[in-house]
Amino acid sequence: MHKMLPGTDIVAHPHINSKIHVWKKEYGALSVLLSKSGIGWNSSTSMIEVVDEEVWDSSRQWLEIFGKDRATGESVIDPIDLFQELMRVDLDQAGETGDKYVP
Repeated sequence: MHKMLPGTDIVAHPHINSKIHVWKKEYGALSVLLSKSGIGWNSSTSMIEVVDEEVWDSSRQWLEIFGKDRATGESVIDPIDLFQELMRVDLDQAGETGDKYVP
């Protein structure tokens, strides 16, 4: 990689391997979708087309069950911050009870 792109800091692992993993997952989802009858690929627009609207009936049922429930990372907590917060709470509680904190 460094011969072809001198000065780059990109390495095969984890950068390229990570991209390949994501592409495989996306391709798997796409191939399952395209294997359904009533769904096809339009080469001129490079888009998936739904020929039969009944294909979406099961999707609507899943939408009712899951809605827009997706992980967004909004409430993510860094493990180090979590550990420090837990340690602070333990120290505060030990101070209230008069116990000495022993890690």
